[in-house]
Amino acid sequence: MLETDADRLATIKALDGQLVTPDGGSKFWAVFDAEYVSVLSDPPMESTSPALQCRTSDVESRQIVKDTEIQVGQDLYRVHRHEPDGTGMSVLLMFKQ
Repeated sequence: MLETDADRLATIKALDGQLVTPDGGSKFWAVFDAEYVSVLSDPPMESTSPALQCRTSDVESRQIVKDTEIQVGQDLYRVHRHEPDGTGMSVLLMFKQ
């Protein structure tokens, strides 16, 4: 049986997903990740790499593109890149406003 969009939404909710709000669009469910990553530089540095894991259908239906603002909780982020994975899920790489 193929995974449906409803299955993907259930997975997002089960993984502690939250409602996020894109600028000018309706809310959608996503899993927010703001883990620290190492940045190759001299001297070595760390940075946050905020990202949203969500359904590709939500990105497309809300016409989320580079520079779209998305509110996550009380914080505002701007989309840097959309990376669909070909399975109906996407990662939105962002930076904090």
